[in-house]
Amino acid sequence: MSLKSLISNTYNRLRDTNSVLNDGSHRSESPLTPDLPPSATQKRNAAPACGRSPVDFDLAEALRLRALGWSYRRIARQMNNVSRETVRTRILHYEAQFRVATPEPIPAPGPSTEPPIVPVQEPKPAPMSVPVVAPPPEPKAAPVSKIEPVSVAPVAPPEPDSNYDALVEYWAMRGLKNYKPDTRWFFLVHGQQNLQYATGLEQLAVSIDRWYEAYHDLEVFRDAERIWVVIDRRDDNREFVRSLVNDIWIRERCVISVGYVSFERWIQTVMRDRMHRMWDVSPRKWESYDSSQFEAAQHFVSLPQPNHVQRIEELLVPPPEPEKIIPDGGGYSTYGAPYAGCPPQATFDVPQSGDEGCGFAF
Repeated sequence: MSLKSLISNTYNRLRDTNSVLNDGSHRSESPLTPDLPPSATQKRNAAPACGRSPVDFDLAEALRLRALGWSYRRIARQMNNVSRETVRTRILHYEAQFRVATPEPIPAPGPSTEPPIVPVQEPKPAPMSVPVVAPPPEPKAAPVSKIEPVSVAPVAPPEPDSNYDALVEYWAMRGLKNYKPDTRWFFLVHGQQNLQYATGLEQLAVSIDRWYEAYHDLEVFRDAERIWVVIDRRDDNREFVRSLVNDIWIRERCVISVGYVSFERWIQTVMRDRMHRMWDVSPRKWESYDSSQFEAAQHFVSLPQPNHVQRIEELLVPPPEPEKIIPDGGGYSTYGAPYAGCPPQATFDVPQSGDEGCGFAF
């Protein structure tokens, strides 16, 4: 070993021994933050003399192993190329800095032996006696007369109108004094005008504005087997039809025919058809009259149920607007004209000749 190498090694050992007294000799340690362990000592870039490996010391790892009860020598063996003295010096230096940065807690003062000072209380003045005034008596409530409940009488629905008596009088004038209309089947119409049409066409009919549940007990409806409901699309029959649909008792007895013709009321068309069919039965044996053909010819259908909204709305659809007559070309109507676009031709009276007294014209 050369003298230069020996001097360098000796200098390095003395430098490590005296590093405890120098607070700024290690860049990895900071006295301002002693509670945080410094990082490991950084290796030098330049290789030391005589080929010695740089010191590889981790202070945080050394403190952890020391807390587990490891000795300085065992910690030095655990770390590569670290002497026992280096481990002890670094750990003791860190503990010294930690004690300086962390002051000892001040002990709590013990209980004093002196008696406590009791504040002097001034005597309170005697309370003044206030006379108690009794509250005034509450005024007696005036007697309230009992209000008797007012009994509201149920409003009776209007009586249905029938042309029964009018038909009896009509046939009595024609010689049938013992005639009695058969009340097992009849027409159910809406409005007095339709009832007059039924009388003129010799048909038994009952007129109502809407159906009421109280009509169940009436004899005219209780004994009925078949009720023909006829409505014209030009009339507002919404409430009338819906009242029949919502009552299953009357709905099962009825069939309905809805129609529209431009030259008369639909009820007149239907009743005239039945009148002609009854006159065809000879000799007026109405008991043998079959109404199934009449219902099929006039398109009678059963009343829909209340939840069949679409079918109900189809019964209430108004009729289409009548088509406007537009004259043909030329601005002239075709009535009285020999061909389209030609104005109506005038008619001339041809004078007759002959003797007026004989009654012949030549």
